[in-house]
Amino acid sequence: MNGNRNRISIWRMVYPLLVFFGLDLLATFVITSILAVNMVGESGPEAFLDPSMQIEIQSELIQLIYENANLITLVKCIPAIGLMLLFMHMDKKRLYRSGDYVTYELPGALFFLAAAVLGIFAGITGNNIIGISGLADKYAETEEMLAQMTYSGGLALEIISVVILAPVAEELVFRGLIFRRLREFTPFTLAAIFSALIFGFYHGNVIQGIYAFLVGLLCAFVCEKYHSVLASIALHIGANGFSVFATESGVLERYITTDISYISYIVISAAATLLLLWLVHDKVMPKVLIPARNSTAGAEDMRSDT
Repeated sequence: MNGNRNRISIWRMVYPLLVFFGLDLLATFVITSILAVNMVGESGPEAFLDPSMQIEIQSELIQLIYENANLITLVKCIPAIGLMLLFMHMDKKRLYRSGDYVTYELPGALFFLAAAVLGIFAGITGNNIIGISGLADKYAETEEMLAQMTYSGGLALEIISVVILAPVAEELVFRGLIFRRLREFTPFTLAAIFSALIFGFYHGNVIQGIYAFLVGLLCAFVCEKYHSVLASIALHIGANGFSVFATESGVLERYITTDISYISYIVISAAATLLLLWLVHDKVMPKVLIPARNSTAGAEDMRSDT
């Protein structure tokens, strides 16, 4: 019996990831196919049949994929959000039937704003940690490729895909489903670390993986404290939004030009991150509106409305 329960628990962790990865592959295939058809129209089918042109054509196609990475993200995230919301609704019904569902009062809007601002400063601090560690220099080629993919397609597409859709879709997968499902049978620390590790590995490279792991821990923390995935979405949007703003505006390059200004930037961002973490930890205490019918120790720390 326990073996069957364990297999069910593992499957419930795995299938949202499989769906998410599948949508990623499907979106990449669709966009790549359209790009390839356009290349055939421009170069003529004979170019694709010429062995001497194969390497050049592949390089051009890969470059086009990089340049359209945000379009791929948009195409992937729209159906992903719908499916993950459906899976979360199924979880809600399952917990309600079992008597384990708890309804919480959402914290005020200012607390969600605090989560977004925490995302901004935590994102800055995470990037500073990576910068100080020297990983950005060690993986400079990867960093350049990631920048090309992240900031592709124009500002409007960046905002829609990187700042809005990607955080919503990823938080529904990694915190709304994986983290919450882990919390049904594991302590917070283990669930936070495991979901953050999966989130890091999902990004597929060292630099983004370390950054995503750190952000993932914070997203799990606010999701737990607020009893709402909306808080982790706000934090994630804050982190991504500032990254896009800083890159597109060039504000950091204009104002952080000396060692003193760079050190001040690091200290202020780290201090602000710690201050906001304290604020969230100490002040965010949502009230239980409807308790679980099966009152068990710790149950109210696992279930929530959104």
